[in-house]
Amino acid sequence: MPKPNPQSLWTYDVLWSKARSYMERALAAPRDHELFPFWSSLALEFLARSALANVSPVLLAEVSEPDGRNLLHALGLEPKVKNFVPKSIQTSEVLVRCEQIVPDFTKDIELFCRGFTNKRNEELHSGGMPFSALANHTWLPRFYEAATVLLAFQGKSLIELVGEDEAKAAEIMLKAVADETAKSVQKLINAHAEVWRNKDAKEQAQLITAAEKAARPSLGHVVICPACGSSALLTGEEIRQQPAVLEDEELVVRSFILPTELECEACGLTIKGHSQVYAAGLGSQFTNTTRYDPVDYYAEENDDYAGEEYNNE
Repeated sequence: MPKPNPQSLWTYDVLWSKARSYMERALAAPRDHELFPFWSSLALEFLARSALANVSPVLLAEVSEPDGRNLLHALGLEPKVKNFVPKSIQTSEVLVRCEQIVPDFTKDIELFCRGFTNKRNEELHSGGMPFSALANHTWLPRFYEAATVLLAFQGKSLIELVGEDEAKAAEIMLKAVADETAKSVQKLINAHAEVWRNKDAKEQAQLITAAEKAARPSLGHVVICPACGSSALLTGEEIRQQPAVLEDEELVVRSFILPTELECEACGLTIKGHSQVYAAGLGSQFTNTTRYDPVDYYAEENDDYAGEEYNNE
């Protein structure tokens, strides 16, 4: 049996300490220097890795080898392979897994993190210098947003990563971004409301009817459009799914959804991204309910049966 290896490189404490170390280097650099975003990008990567390790280091193991050497390492065991060097998954895979596991790590945040770490890759592996003229207002608020979400999942706060003074500054920056987002979204709503008011009653009635047909509960969560008052459809990303329960001879599966997009067929208003939807006053999570016939649900030949979705709450 392989010998226990307490010095696994993927334990939570090791990765968390490395994230803090890189963040200390970032904060020691001048704010207009390329080393500030460079070290921050490394800190963000290891913050994401520590989030996965907090669940299980196995989530970080590269699994292409048939002998499972990397899985053994993740489990704290020492493989028999000579000159073994553990191999973990790429950063892009880490971020995809965070998006699946960390409740508030939305697709928007994942895309920002991917772009930010790609700049790091460009810096290290090409002749490009993407950080040399990168104004920090273009990335720092999003960095703090992502870090806050990853830290909360680990039971930590931003103060533990950057210190109290930096955390206060981050809070101010995030509030400013939220205020700016709210202004932008409200401007968009007002523009669509103005166009709607200029339509005659007959056209409005036709569009309202079309909107009611388009905004079906089976497709998402039906809400009132903030621009024209018609039925609009709110959709989003699944946070978590509850186990199936039997209700009135049907199997019911409930999923909790984080709203990320609003569409109104009547006035054409479209709002994308959770922060934008939140700024429109529609950021509350909702429940998607799917009902199945028990026979179809459990039948092996019908594993891909989609079920009938309705009664979104």
